[in-house]
Amino acid sequence: MFASEGWTKSPTEPTIENGKLYGLGALDQKAGIAIQLMQLLRLKNKKFRGTVTFTGVVDEELQSLGTYDLIQKGIIKDFDAALFSEPGIICGDGLFIVNSVRGRYAFNVKVHGKSGHGSQKKGINAIVDAAKLIEAIDKMKTKKHPIMGSGVTCVSKVGGGTDFFLVPDHCEFMLHRGAVAGESKEYCYKQLKDLVKSLKLKSRVDIEFFERPNPFLDPCIVDDKEKIVQLAKSSFKKFGLKPELKNSDSVFDMNYTVALCGIPSINIGPN
Repeated sequence: MFASEGWTKSPTEPTIENGKLYGLGALDQKAGIAIQLMQLLRLKNKKFRGTVTFTGVVDEELQSLGTYDLIQKGIIKDFDAALFSEPGIICGDGLFIVNSVRGRYAFNVKVHGKSGHGSQKKGINAIVDAAKLIEAIDKMKTKKHPIMGSGVTCVSKVGGGTDFFLVPDHCEFMLHRGAVAGESKEYCYKQLKDLVKSLKLKSRVDIEFFERPNPFLDPCIVDDKEKIVQLAKSSFKKFGLKPELKNSDSVFDMNYTVALCGIPSINIGPN
């Protein structure tokens, strides 16, 4: 991950003030891993039937390379359940059991215009057409799910043009598509293609899936009657707590354990 603008403290030099740690990655997810390791030590000293596997993996934020590698090697398979400890920021402040997660797809959109001299305003301005398409994408209606809410779009990177006096003949942008159940990657792709067709732009538009070394993360839901969900609820009940079942708007490795492996999974993370 990269540090965005607006930091009031150094993101790369950890600072502790008033009992709080400031720095890039301070929250996500140091506490969750520490809690899981502590519980493993507790289990070691108790009579326990079954096998517990702990995985501490890399690249959860971008392409889930670590977890996908463990799936490919057969280390993650045929588990009765999986428990994640991503921090509460993935679904807001409060006590939650996350049992559903939106999916994520990404597209590279290339707009091809026609170059010309800017003083004559001839040609086809690819940046102008790209702007029209971006505005339409921002207003595009997505499916709505009773648990996951609505799908989302976010244009995350834009570039194009050659020089200040030339009509730009190319512009491209990257699109993040948060998908709810019922929005497959094929559905999202067709939706974009249909939108381009409806705008009747002068430029030619090519839409490609963002290249990944592994599959996209599809939306997933774990039934609230699954044993792992009920066990989590009963465990909290012993402490007089009633956590809410909630959806995560952002993807994480749980998408893979549920959608690829069919493992009932939940997330309980510290705030």
